[in-house]
Amino acid sequence: MKKIPIIIFAVLLAAAIAFFGYTMSKKPETAPEIKEPTPFSVSASDYTAALSFKAEEGKKYLASYIPDVFYTADLEGNIGFYRFESGNFTPLEQEVKELSIKLNASAQNIPLKVKYIELDGQVLGFGLFTSDMDKSVDLYDYVFVQLRNMPVGYGGELFLLADYDKEDFYKTDKTYNELCEVSLSSSSAGTRLSQNTRLIDRNGTYRQDWSLLTDEFLRNTAGKKLFMSSRYYTQAETGVRTDIMEYSYAYRPTVIAKDIVGDWFTADENGLHYIKKTDDGFKTVTVTKDEKTNKNKTEDGIKFTGDYFTGYLRSGNYLLNKADKSVTNLLTGAAFSFDPSCPSLTGATAYAASSDGTKAAIAFPGKENSEGVPIQKLIYIQKHVSRDTQADDCAVYEEPLLWCEESDFIWLDPDHCMSVKPLSDDGLETGSVIYTF
Repeated sequence: MKKIPIIIFAVLLAAAIAFFGYTMSKKPETAPEIKEPTPFSVSASDYTAALSFKAEEGKKYLASYIPDVFYTADLEGNIGFYRFESGNFTPLEQEVKELSIKLNASAQNIPLKVKYIELDGQVLGFGLFTSDMDKSVDLYDYVFVQLRNMPVGYGGELFLLADYDKEDFYKTDKTYNELCEVSLSSSSAGTRLSQNTRLIDRNGTYRQDWSLLTDEFLRNTAGKKLFMSSRYYTQAETGVRTDIMEYSYAYRPTVIAKDIVGDWFTADENGLHYIKKTDDGFKTVTVTKDEKTNKNKTEDGIKFTGDYFTGYLRSGNYLLNKADKSVTNLLTGAAFSFDPSCPSLTGATAYAASSDGTKAAIAFPGKENSEGVPIQKLIYIQKHVSRDTQADDCAVYEEPLLWCEESDFIWLDPDHCMSVKPLSDDGLETGSVIYTF
């Protein structure tokens, strides 16, 4: 009976020795190879390869109010004027002149040197002030001005328009906050709109929602003297809730359209067109004069559901519904939808439509991937409205450094769309690029 434990022990010992020998004879497992992510290169990216033009020396070309005329500007105050021809930008031959003028704003005189040209009876100029140019100006650290012809109907010669938001520097359609009438012999400029009851903001300057103008707005006044204002709303609602007023020197300018949504406004032979809020969304309206009573008559147009600012993007007269990918012409009511195979447009923050609305650039802000790199998305899409059986052309790019989110997309003609993007791998050098359909 005592031999049984000894036998069991011997068996267990033999098994342990065998297992140890097997373990020692096995080759040690090697750790899986960890591959380092390939560094992103702007020059080698798919999007860079698809571009037909990249600006030299980081130039950024911005559209002016004169068709086919563009300008460049830098923070040192250098201004250049160009025309887009044969796929490239050619410097204009017109002499660049300079107007030295002081802008009176919030009781401060801001010195400006405006570089301008005269072209076919039109004046076009730009100037810049930054705080390091004159230390005596202590309320403003940035002022960008445009010198341009006043549209027909305003009765004056030239507008000097001032924008105080440095984030707008590389935007084509800036929102100007100060409207001054000047001539080429003027040495000073100040708004002629009444300043009575104009409030002061937290920076000690006059509130910048008192008067608002864009080049787009001035293109669409149809000879009427008008401007925009958000003065009767909170500063957070500037450009969100807007009044259209008669441009005059009256103590209280006449309000033509009250509390419209956003800044879309067009006047034409059919009346005044703008957007109003509804219980479940918003609608377009048209205001005309009743010939019998001489009173305004308002007619409802297209109705939309949802929030204008979060669910939609506007480009000129075209409104893009991000949820169902439909595009509506706000003036005519004509509509179409992009192909369902087009990627989701939820989250898009920029939309630029071609003149007929059938081509578009749609851009998304950067979202960090698993490696912490912000990846942006950019869609170029073309709707084939006359060929129902053919799917829409849709080019999708998802890369770092696709576009500068503080800039615009600009259509140069029906086939060329321009934007500003980083040109270096560190994102510090930026410049204009062109995508060709």
